[in-house]
Amino acid sequence: MTQEQSKQIHTIISYFQARYKEKFNRRPIVNRNKLQWTVGNILQDLSMKEIKTLIDFYIRTDKNPSLMEFCYEYDEILDRMNLESVDLENRKALMRKTEESVIEFRKRYGNAGK
Repeated sequence: MTQEQSKQIHTIISYFQARYKEKFNRRPIVNRNKLQWTVGNILQDLSMKEIKTLIDFYIRTDKNPSLMEFCYEYDEILDRMNLESVDLENRKALMRKTEESVIEFRKRYGNAGK
């Protein structure tokens, strides 16, 4: 492990701790030595920016987030994040379609539906 990789690993662990503290108002207990290898493996698959985005999503959506669990299940968490993103886009499209339908209805029948 290079010094740069070690720095990135500790940056990710610190980022997780900071986000956790923001949400739960307490700092999580983390064994940096134990986690450095699993976080290093995540860095082989994802960029720093992607990992931080994934941590933000995980802490926002999980009731009891754990960095160890995050490391072992990051691929499943990534799938959940992508599904949520697709669902949000579908909802936005449905809202636009509904708005267009309401405008069309009001044009056709006047403002009786207000």
